[in-house]
Amino acid sequence: RKEPTTTNEPYTLKTNGDTSFNYKVATIVDGKVTTDGDDVLNPAGTFPDVDPLELTTRPLKVKKQWHDNYSASSEKVDSITMELYDVNDNNVATQTFKTITLTRANDWYAENNYISYGLVTYNTATNSNEKVYESGHDFTLREIGINAHYFELTAGIYRPMYINGTPTILERIASAPSGMGNSFHYSDGTNHYYRLNGKIYRDTQSDILLIATNSRRSLMDLNKVVVDESGVVAVDSEQFEYKITFTVPAGIDNYDTVEKYIWFSVYDSNKGRTLAPSEYNYTGAYKPADINSSYAGDAYANYLVAISGQELTLKIKQGWNVRFLNLPIGTTYTFEEVNIPGGYSFVNAEVTGTRWIADMENYVDNGHAVDMTGLPTNEEGSTAISGTIQFANARYKTTYTNKTKTQEINILKKDQGGNYPLPGAVFSLYTEAGYTANPKTPVKMDLTSDANGKIDLGKLPLGTYYLVETAAPAGDNLLSEPVKINVAESGVTYAQQGNSTSMSNDGVTYDEETGIYTLTVTNSAGYELPKTGGTGTRLYLLGGGAIVLLAAVWLLLRRRRNA
Repeated sequence: RKEPTTTNEPYTLKTNGDTSFNYKVATIVDGKVTTDGDDVLNPAGTFPDVDPLELTTRPLKVKKQWHDNYSASSEKVDSITMELYDVNDNNVATQTFKTITLTRANDWYAENNYISYGLVTYNTATNSNEKVYESGHDFTLREIGINAHYFELTAGIYRPMYINGTPTILERIASAPSGMGNSFHYSDGTNHYYRLNGKIYRDTQSDILLIATNSRRSLMDLNKVVVDESGVVAVDSEQFEYKITFTVPAGIDNYDTVEKYIWFSVYDSNKGRTLAPSEYNYTGAYKPADINSSYAGDAYANYLVAISGQELTLKIKQGWNVRFLNLPIGTTYTFEEVNIPGGYSFVNAEVTGTRWIADMENYVDNGHAVDMTGLPTNEEGSTAISGTIQFANARYKTTYTNKTKTQEINILKKDQGGNYPLPGAVFSLYTEAGYTANPKTPVKMDLTSDANGKIDLGKLPLGTYYLVETAAPAGDNLLSEPVKINVAESGVTYAQQGNSTSMSNDGVTYDEETGIYTLTVTNSAGYELPKTGGTGTRLYLLGGGAIVLLAAVWLLLRRRRNA
């Protein structure tokens, strides 16, 4: 619309199509324009034919990159829906400009997205005297759908501009580079920078491409380690209790409802499998199906979810790994070990980790791993540790180490009379918890006596153990009951049914020089079962022969009396 301010001032209308118009006869009274005149509708006359006016609009490509070193390619979705948003000066997406679908089949490209460009000219010699004809718009990309829960979306704020007639994609940055001062334009020899509407932009050196990157949200592992006095990892099955809190920062896309939950699972390296929630103790966590019925089924059976910002308690053992999934950048975490069992002392807690640095020059998922530095450790006198997820596509690991008092133990397997060693006897060793579990879970297996009847149990933390014979030497018999071993700070005792030396503790010897306890385990009568060729069979044969002999003598005496 154009309103003349002087009588007979001409004005023009450029258009690419047909048009009709109307106007009022205007007058000027006391220097002000009034429109009290008559209406004139579609006056006679024609518009001359003109060439189409070239508008400042160009087709753009949108490209999705994947930065994910922790998921199989098959786990990625086949298509992504993204929205191209207008962004205001406060970095707030104000309205959807266009919805774009990217697919695996088209290599995550979307073409022919028409966006109007701004238009500016400036004096290249002085980097000033800019004239903005059209300021243009800032745009960013946002992702729609559940896939956003697994990935960190990185998309710049872009402003398409014609600069001195050259189409350019600018990307907004936080601050001006050193040396730019108050200039409209600045170059550091590699990049060009511009100041528009009080904001600083960097030339992306592309005139048609907007890029968004999906980086895998990070993982956090919680590991338990128990060492002996020498710092060697000990055989241990004690449970250790932890208080854990993760807090997702506000404003994270797709963390508004069920995605406010932190997913985790527990892996037992001793068993070589992920544990079912029924196999460990926890509070403050929920089964996925309890929060959303769509998470029912075997695929989610071994997961639990904790609520962002609320405390979770877990009890774990050495060799267990708790993995927390899909942690956005800015998520804070706190771990604290509490109620440490007797006989154990806290050593330290530390966070380590590896993140992947991507090489996205050709928009492919590759890169190299680097160890993260500056990660937290526990403060002196505290069993708590806190930190923040700083990177995407990273694996953080929190390791808690405790020390336990141990006793080193050997087993000496002998015959029933304790006269000679029995090689080839095979045993399994259980902690008390492992022996009473269903199914039973040994801490050591295939412990076989050597030529001298010796078995090295190694250093065992304080506690109660059960030694179960699983295979007897040729010609001998299995023990029918386990040998119960008590490991205390004051020493080692054991009990074997039918073995009097174990009851009196005469079967325990201690070597002052090596610090090793040796326990004598025998094939006692209470443990030995009859079998062909075994001592038990021989005893039955001897007893049977004696009975036959007595019967014969009785019969002979009776016949003499009758005679």
